[in-house]
Amino acid sequence: DELLLATVVPAVRGERLRLGESGYRGALEVRPAPGGTLTVVNIANLEDYLLGVVANELSPDAFPHIEALKAQAVAARSWVLAHLGQYASKGYDVCATPACQVYRGISSEHPLTDRAVAETRRVVATWRGRPINAYYTSTCGGHTEDGAAIFEDRAPYLRGVACPAEERPGGEAEREGRDRWEVRLTPAQVAKAVSRYGSVGEVRDIVPTRLGVSGRVVELRVLGSEQSLDLRGLRVRWGLGLRESLFELSRET
Repeated sequence: DELLLATVVPAVRGERLRLGESGYRGALEVRPAPGGTLTVVNIANLEDYLLGVVANELSPDAFPHIEALKAQAVAARSWVLAHLGQYASKGYDVCATPACQVYRGISSEHPLTDRAVAETRRVVATWRGRPINAYYTSTCGGHTEDGAAIFEDRAPYLRGVACPAEERPGGEAEREGRDRWEVRLTPAQVAKAVSRYGSVGEVRDIVPTRLGVSGRVVELRVLGSEQSLDLRGLRVRWGLGLRESLFELSRET
C-alpha cells in the first residue's frame, strides 16, 4: 500500500535541503539525479497520499459538496492504482505535478476532503478486474469526450457526457479564465511543433478531419509541401502545443 512519489529540486552545495513549506507523511528519500539535481522521493501510504491530492484536484472551498469530493477521491485512487510504476525507470511510481496528480502533502489537507477519502477508503472503480484510467479535467468545455477518441488504450468505459454547469455564463472556468484562450502559430512554428511525429516540409494548411461527440478536434491533418501528417487523439493537442483540443481554427494571410 505504499507509493513512491517524486519531485526534483536543485542540488546546492553547502546549503540545507528544503522541500517547499509543507510537511509530508511517510518517509523522504533523497537521491542524486542528472544535471546537478536531487530527486526527493516521498514514500507514502496510498490513503495518506490521497489526503494530499484530493484537496488540490477539487477545491473543498470552491466545491464544498461531500459527494462530489468523494467521487473525486475514488477517481484519484483509481487513477493512481492504474498508473503505479509509470516512472519506474526513474525510481518512483508517479510524479507530484499536474502531469500525474497534484500532490502537496500535509499543508494542503482539508477536513472535508479528509472525510471524503475516509468515507471511500479502498473504493476503486474497476473494469475487467483492474482499476480504470480515471482521467478527469479541471474544465470540461460543456461536454467531455469519449475516451476512445482521445486515448490510445481506447477504453470503452470513458464516455462523453454533458456538464451543463460550464455551459452557463459565470461558471467556475469562466471566472478563472480557463474557458477562453488563443494561440497564434506561423507555418514554420507548426512544422517545428509537429516534427516529433513526422516531417511535412513547408506547412500549407491545417485541416480538422473529425470532431468527437464534444465538438473537440479528435483528428487533424497537417498539409505540407512534402507530405501530409495525420494527428489523432492527444497528438492533436500535443502536436500543436495547445491547452485543449476544443478549439476553432482561423487563418490570417
